[in-house]
Amino acid sequence: KVQGFLFKAAFLRRVPTFTRLIIENLILCFLQSAVYQTSKYLTGSLNLRFKKILTDLVHADYFQNMVYYKISHVDHRISNPEQRIASDIPKFCSELSELVQDDLAAVAEGLIYTWRLCSYASPKYMLWILGYILVAGGAIRNFSPAFGKMKSTEQHLEGEYRQLHSRLRTHAESVAFYGGEKREEYHIMHRFRALVGHLKHVLHENWWFGMIQDFFLKYFGATVAVVLIIEPFFSGDLRPDSSTLGRADMLSNLRYHTSVIIALFQSLGTLSISSRRLNILRNLLHLVVYENWRSH
Repeated sequence: KVQGFLFKAAFLRRVPTFTRLIIENLILCFLQSAVYQTSKYLTGSLNLRFKKILTDLVHADYFQNMVYYKISHVDHRISNPEQRIASDIPKFCSELSELVQDDLAAVAEGLIYTWRLCSYASPKYMLWILGYILVAGGAIRNFSPAFGKMKSTEQHLEGEYRQLHSRLRTHAESVAFYGGEKREEYHIMHRFRALVGHLKHVLHENWWFGMIQDFFLKYFGATVAVVLIIEPFFSGDLRPDSSTLGRADMLSNLRYHTSVIIALFQSLGTLSISSRRLNILRNLLHLVVYENWRSH
């Protein structure tokens, strides 16, 4: 809102008002940076909390009844427990904390800007945005590959590849003594080629799906946003009169209305892709928790 008033003051050449608004804008920018860094701090704290809780739960079972020994030497369904504990758990906790923070911020911004849009314009613009999100989200969901499954497979292949290198380092003396480097090289390169092949498949899926996603979320969305921004000034409640003050008010309202529409698109867009992020988290959780419990 302050930046809208800045445009109005500049258009009317009101220097004292413009100077005061510049100072207010700087204060708001400082507050915004403080809120942003506080949000990052809380997200990091939440990540550490999730990591501690989940790691403690896994360790409680891992060091009970010689499970650590059974996984490595008896039950070989989990070939790389160190990958699950040391890599997959931090990755899961990091993505979960970011998802919680992003969704909470999107819900708060969505409610605030929806109330503001309905108060100065019309609820129909909010319905148009929701309609666009539903149509674009439905189209993207129909085209979307199984990213969660691909992420799970990638983590599994990376874990196996890392485990073979760890095994070679542990038994390096025996391998060197019996001349088994060719066999170890074969197994390691076989796992590496499998990982590279999967990453090529993921890259191809991201390529064609990215084109569809960019069209619906960026270019088609930008066109819809332009219509929603301009339409109220043609026939809506924001239509200006022909006076100089009316044009200045239009400039101010246009700046503020643009910010509201863009913020609503961003918040609703964040919520619309939460299902995809949850699917990826679900597959990570399957790797971290389910396979560890299955080993008992």
